[in-house]
This record gives sequence, C-alpha cells and structure tokens, in this order.
Amino acid sequence: MGDSVNAQGGVNWLREQGIDIVDLHSQECIDMIAEFQRIRPDLWKECIGEA
Repeated sequence: MGDSVNAQGGVNWLREQGIDIVDLHSQECIDMIAEFQRIRPDLWKECIGEA
C-alpha cells in the first residue's frame, strides 16, 4: 500500500483475513491521491463506493 493517509479502504479487513499489508507511506502516492481527490471528487467517490 502506498497511501494510508488519504485512502484506507479495506486495510483492516485484509489484515483480519490474515493478509500482511506493507505500508510504504510513499509521499509520491500520498500527493497523487490527494491531487486526484481534489480535482476529481466525483471519480474518487465512485472509486470508494460513495457515488
């Protein structure tokens, strides 16, 4: 996982299923997702199932 700051969907569920999650905490990913959320909130909401 590259960005657990802006996008956390499913991480806890995956861990509960016994899947190891590595959080890279990539600043590049964090910035990219934040920019996407800012310029296309409609698509972001669709991606996370809120549309």
